[in-house]
Amino acid sequence: MPRSKLGIKRKKINKDDLEIAVSLVRKQRMTIGEAAKHFDLKKPTLIFHLKKTKECGNEQYKYLPKKPKRVFSDKEELLLVQYLHDAANMHYGLTLKQVRGLAYEYAVQNHKKVDPSWEVNKCAGEQWLRDFRKKYANQLSLRKPEATSLSRATAFNRDNVEKFFTNYRSVLDRYNFEPNEIWNCDETGISTVHVPPKILAPKGKKQIGGMTSGERGTMIAAVNAAGNSIPPLFIFPRVNFKLFMLNGAPCGSVGVGNPSGWSNETIFVQFMQHFVKHVRPSVERPVLLLMDNHESHVNIPAIDLAKQSGIVLLTFHPHTSHKMQPLDRGVFGPFKTYYHEAMNNWMISPGNAGKPVTIYEVAAMAGIAFPRSFTPSNILKGFKVSGIVPFNENIFTDIDFMAANVTDRPMPQDTERQPPVSTASLASPEEPHSVVDLRNVDGPDENLPCTSGHVIRSPEIIRPHPKAHPRKISNNVKRQKGKSRILTDTPEKKLLEENIRKRMAKKLPKPKNKKSFQRALSFQQEILNSDTENEFELPSSDSEYGMSSEFREFNEDAQFERDSIEAGNFVLAKVCGKKIVKHFVAEVVSVTSQDIFVVKYLKKLTPRSAKFVRGDDNLYDLYNNDIVLKLPNPIQAGTSARQQCHLLFGVNLCNYNVS
Repeated sequence: MPRSKLGIKRKKINKDDLEIAVSLVRKQRMTIGEAAKHFDLKKPTLIFHLKKTKECGNEQYKYLPKKPKRVFSDKEELLLVQYLHDAANMHYGLTLKQVRGLAYEYAVQNHKKVDPSWEVNKCAGEQWLRDFRKKYANQLSLRKPEATSLSRATAFNRDNVEKFFTNYRSVLDRYNFEPNEIWNCDETGISTVHVPPKILAPKGKKQIGGMTSGERGTMIAAVNAAGNSIPPLFIFPRVNFKLFMLNGAPCGSVGVGNPSGWSNETIFVQFMQHFVKHVRPSVERPVLLLMDNHESHVNIPAIDLAKQSGIVLLTFHPHTSHKMQPLDRGVFGPFKTYYHEAMNNWMISPGNAGKPVTIYEVAAMAGIAFPRSFTPSNILKGFKVSGIVPFNENIFTDIDFMAANVTDRPMPQDTERQPPVSTASLASPEEPHSVVDLRNVDGPDENLPCTSGHVIRSPEIIRPHPKAHPRKISNNVKRQKGKSRILTDTPEKKLLEENIRKRMAKKLPKPKNKKSFQRALSFQQEILNSDTENEFELPSSDSEYGMSSEFREFNEDAQFERDSIEAGNFVLAKVCGKKIVKHFVAEVVSVTSQDIFVVKYLKKLTPRSAKFVRGDDNLYDLYNNDIVLKLPNPIQAGTSARQQCHLLFGVNLCNYNVS
């Protein structure tokens, strides 16, 4: 009988009362109505069992309740439960509709007798699914999965984790770090688009709205294995940072501006300086800083600063920080929760009704959430579950690595190595659904209409888990794969410097003729053979080659000494409009004061050319803050009278909007 839509449950029949009532009615001591009323039984039920007693012809009636019809035995259901566990751990879990379809295929393959509706719909019934979920409620539940990228799911494998722990163990053996000397830093987004919490609303209404706003910044934080933290660094999506943006931020916080709102090489160097200021490491008392492999972290100026200050830099393998980074495991989750709660309270407060949350309130919201989330208990738990402190390289089990089994395949050149054998991979290639039978060694199950030697086809054989195809052989390797490495070690630093020099040489403008080609070739060779220490030192005259425009714009003070600008020098100046920033090459005529220069602007010969010509003789005032960098002395483009008027500066300005 299907379940009642009103939720009314049928009352269970008392076996003893039913047998006594049948006996009394048969002996004519009570009528059917009296017996049903006295023993609290349904009259049709008592009549039905009286008929059954007459058919059996027994003097003493024994009530034997019918066993509910079952499709699968306990062993078969446990195999199905285990399959659902494995699919969820591999991040390819099944929906309720897919589970019903799998149950139907499972029953057909094992020759089970099913309800006719299963055959019509090609899936199990809803009632079977309800009973199945109720029976295994302590092992299965309906969950909303968290979106996980394929890169994270496949990069977190045993090999990559072992490489990190090998580097981590070598660092611990070398320096004997204490918990208060092991730090972890990372950035997290702080957006004005918050996630509204659950609210009480009218029942039956399908959609309930919640006020949000729309800007995004970044916060860089650092914690150590003793449960301590330093004030964060905030990155605001603005060209220029103003001090009032930090109103309400945690005490000691610093801020910078970047139109994208994200971190870059220069901002990370500024964070490293902030880190050194609060932690105070030294070469005699070094500290360990764990961080991810983002390109903004892996840069030569930051590594040089770390080596000078006594900081050992160790990176995680790319796309594994969600499992191995203490900040991600124990701190950033509570921080986002409290941050959204603080922002929701601000939005619904009477004084802020109808007002959008701007980027200038972000620091204040973070100031409320920071002390509630960056607690010693949360920080210590993050280091513990990631296996860093206390050191536990076996913290992750086979279940944690199941998601990587999807792409657990051999390299194309490694033909002898085979992927791990699973039940699904035992099928022959000619028959993708061929079965490797799992025999019931304990004998036949009493619920199965089978003889001894019954064969159970497991769900994994019927519906194999996803498996990626073999890797394709590619001869065009454009980018080296990242890995966990100790950046402050000399071999790693030299390798990184060599890769940067090669990238810088490739970014040189393409020559238009043979003479230009020879000049570019010699200049490229000069870069490749240049001294490492002079090449990447801050400040450096060669650092402008191949460097991103964001680095130049937001690290202006580190590029050169402004006091060294004299009459006759050439500079690159910026003019900030409402929406865009333009750059111009200017010749310094005189120095009026320490902050003001009198200049003449040069014209670009053509929009795509690297040549400049002197324009009109008008003089303009240029403020010190508008100078981006000091250019080297120009050279003439040729020997003819026309080419002698064309000036070349020997630098790549393609990353600037030069007019």
